[in-house]
Amino acid sequence: MKQGNFFRGKWYRWALIVAGIIVFLWLSVSFYFFRVATYGYNTRGCTENLEEKISSGEVNRKRYKKLRKTVIKVRSIHGYILDGLILINSRPSKLTVIICHGIGRNKWSMLPVAELYLDLGYNVMIYDHRAHGESGGNYPSYGYYEKDDLETMVQLVAERLPRQLIAVHGESMGAATALQHAAINNNRTDIERKAVDYYISDCSYADLRSQFRYLLKRDYGLPDLLLVDGASLFNYLLHGFWFHEVSLVSMMQKITVPVLFIHGQADDYIIAENAIELVRHKREPRMLYLCPEAKHAESYIKCKEEYKGEILEFMKYWLRWQGKTGYSRVNSKSPRELLPG
Repeated sequence: MKQGNFFRGKWYRWALIVAGIIVFLWLSVSFYFFRVATYGYNTRGCTENLEEKISSGEVNRKRYKKLRKTVIKVRSIHGYILDGLILINSRPSKLTVIICHGIGRNKWSMLPVAELYLDLGYNVMIYDHRAHGESGGNYPSYGYYEKDDLETMVQLVAERLPRQLIAVHGESMGAATALQHAAINNNRTDIERKAVDYYISDCSYADLRSQFRYLLKRDYGLPDLLLVDGASLFNYLLHGFWFHEVSLVSMMQKITVPVLFIHGQADDYIIAENAIELVRHKREPRMLYLCPEAKHAESYIKCKEEYKGEILEFMKYWLRWQGKTGYSRVNSKSPRELLPG
């Protein structure tokens, strides 16, 4: 009996040691992937700037100089300063488009898209997300906290440019930010606060946890093995939210305003199935455009004329939807004058 107890006790001790090693390795690898997900991008490293965009011909120098510009420095509800710029079109406009860039980029990165809207006769706001460009903040949150900063910008546009219709155009993480904002925008009870009229989502992920699992397999050849959930645990403990809280699919049913989804079919970073899944869960009104040859965040580059055409078609669709539903927002003028030509 004593010998049996000895071996059982020895087996028990070895089992605890092995279990401890497994848990230690799991936590260590999970923490590594948490660091990669949160700090793996050099979000301050983007060197794109105004002069570069003008020199490359992506921005019309003559027109840009003539634009009335308002530099924005506003405090986020999370404590840091947000840096942005409002570009007022030389043509009178009733619509302002707020443009949200992707992770690792900055407000100047989105000037080519801003040019598209300036061509159409609209006003534009560009700004740096938290932990990017000239804005404050220490780390990106994949739209979780960025949506609050977008709300700050929406209210600022409403204050600076009263009686304006507002649209939001986001790319990659900026698109995920826009869609997360759309969910809170739809649930407003204070009619005096400005609501966004429609959104354009270019290459957003559908679910952050699923996206990290995909990248784990693509970049490291690893099955999940609960590593994403482990990284999510560290993210919750250190940054205050779980990855599953950034699930845009689960938010789609809350969004009633129109959304145009855009994605590149050759995108191997955030695959096009994400857009298809979002469209599948979003009730009307919504539209989908897939650029056949575009990789990640390349749809405007590869399919410029089709991209512009889809936005115009989306606006017509939005007008038809407004007429069908009788939708109108407090203090909004008729948007029919918004269509160019």
